[in-house]
Amino acid sequence: PDVGSDINKTEVDLYSDAEKVSTLKLETALTRSEKRTGLSDKEELNDSSGMIFIYDYETERNFVMPNMSFPIDAIFNAEKPASGESGYEDKHTYTSSAEFVIEVPYKYASDRVEEVDRIHFDQCEL
Repeated sequence: PDVGSDINKTEVDLYSDAEKVSTLKLETALTRSEKRTGLSDKEELNDSSGMIFIYDYETERNFVMPNMSFPIDAIFNAEKPASGESGYEDKHTYTSSAEFVIEVPYKYASDRVEEVDRIHFDQCEL
């Protein structure tokens, strides 16, 4: 299935300077298996969709995406986008300190979200 379906979705609002700049409908990755697979078993990523990886605490996270069939952007703790990386590169890795990681369509972060200072989802603000 593609990420456009409504299975296990969480609405995530991104804020910059106290103004909502974007709303995403994201799949959640909570288990080790879900985090390991991530988006790599998807064929496409619809606009304003993606995946949020939720961890119990903040520490350095490494995301390796050797089997992606489409490019993505990664936002670590929604502090700033790590755009311009396609995920097509063999064993490409994103690394940053994070408790939450958001993967969105390629150029979504750089085109729509210049800088995010807060995210809100399921009664939780960061």
